[in-house]
Amino acid sequence: MVGDSTFYHAVVPALLNARYNGADFLSIVLDNETTAMTGHQPHPGSGVTVMGDTAPRISIEQVVEGLGIPVHVQDPYDVEATTNLVHRLIQEPGTKVLVLRRACILVAVKGVAKAQYMVDQKRCIAEACGCGRFCNRVFSCPANIWDEAEGKARIDEAVCNGCGVCATLCPQQAIIRVGEV
Repeated sequence: MVGDSTFYHAVVPALLNARYNGADFLSIVLDNETTAMTGHQPHPGSGVTVMGDTAPRISIEQVVEGLGIPVHVQDPYDVEATTNLVHRLIQEPGTKVLVLRRACILVAVKGVAKAQYMVDQKRCIAEACGCGRFCNRVFSCPANIWDEAEGKARIDEAVCNGCGVCATLCPQQAIIRVGEV
């Protein structure tokens, strides 16, 4: 599993070697269209040079296909489809690449109205849910917090970026969209 910037800077030779030697593995590229880990610097797939000039994007898919490796692209926010695709791909022989593409939320929401989510306290059944507080213990979104006073999950509006993934994961459908800010 690598980021898109790392793909361009270090992974291509490894994929070439894997294909040449017939390795059976799945490489997952987390493509958020920026070098988010170190400050959102551009890379060959971002369409902008280090000097800020517009440049043609170098497609991850075209690079991988050029190596003769099967490549798939998936939206990671579609958790069920992504899980099913990963499960299928890891069972197939040969070298494969899966690109999970979604723009970095920190860049995508700048200056744009975003969805807001909240936990419907009537629907949230807390520890009785049977999910082991998946929403805030396992999923670990910093906006999904445990309200000790209520004994239930709660969304911190100041931290929520409006992606909505938490709402798709709640087995009680207690996380709901309430509008835009």
